Amino acid sequence: MAIKPANKRSAVEAFLGAAPDSQSLAESPNRRGVRRGRREQITLTLPPGVLASIDARAKQLGISRAAFIVQSAVRALEKEP
Repeated sequence: MAIKPANKRSAVEAFLGAAPDSQSLAESPNRRGVRRGRREQITLTLPPGVLASIDARAKQLGISRAAFIVQSAVRALEKEP
């Protein structure tokens, strides 16, 4: 009996697909994202300069980085036609 090497690509795809913010889970009706109360945790990557600007503005407003990002997203969505 021959030993077959593991299919690394499918293992990687399965690992990435199981991430809380993966696209496949986002489209699934049985979503299993990381929930915190009524909110859902995601992973977000930003350029360092953008993050520094967000932190500075959030500090000026006396709110958290997360609160600033949520408020900004809500405002941007409200402006959409």
